[in-house]
Amino acid sequence: MAETYIDEIIDLLGKLRHGQMENIMKASELVAEAISSGKWAHVFGTGHSHMMADEVSGRAGGLAAFNGIIDLSLSSYSGMVKSGLLEKLDGYGRIVLDCEQVRKGDVMIVVSNSGVNAAPVEVAAEAKKRGLSVVAITSIAHSKSVFPHNSLGKKLYEVADVTIDNCGVIGDALVKLEGLEQRVGPASTVMGAAVINAIVTQATQLLIKKGVKPPVWVSGNIPHSEATNLNYMQKYKRTDKLP
Repeated sequence: MAETYIDEIIDLLGKLRHGQMENIMKASELVAEAISSGKWAHVFGTGHSHMMADEVSGRAGGLAAFNGIIDLSLSSYSGMVKSGLLEKLDGYGRIVLDCEQVRKGDVMIVVSNSGVNAAPVEVAAEAKKRGLSVVAITSIAHSKSVFPHNSLGKKLYEVADVTIDNCGVIGDALVKLEGLEQRVGPASTVMGAAVINAIVTQATQLLIKKGVKPPVWVSGNIPHSEATNLNYMQKYKRTDKLP
């Protein structure tokens, strides 16, 4: 069954490649335009989707102008019950943005497989109010199968300027095993990472075409990488913006 899971992921990556490249290109153009103008691209997610914010934070081969917004209370590290309740709490998304250095002209990438809970939808809506372009990475199939869990009555794909479908299935898990009711093998983390890194790669190429040197992190395990990375740390230093 391990092979089945890999086969299913390959199938979804094929669907992503053939069905979502236009939206990935649009998102990449927004990111490249922001970075070339001295702005940032932020990534936010709750639950396991917060790993996409981790993925862009100081990542070898990634862009230093990406800021991962990581709220541990909204992650599995704080416990499934607590994080599950907080991501459905109206008002929490606004607090998250109030404590981050977000500016008009930045890009906000919000990752949520279901796309219906308060925190991700609210972050997207608040970011738009503050003059940021908003990109959503979500499962359209799952999102359309459930009702919104937020006071806005919106789903993430209904708020975003650009929506990238992660091509996932309802419930996220892919593999049906004989003798087990539930499916196993979730897809959203693999697909989310593929989308994020596709955006990074395309945005980097666009920056080169614009004549802008892309601020690419170098692996700390490569000799003499320290000077390059230290320069990026100083240039893109984050400071909390308190309410």
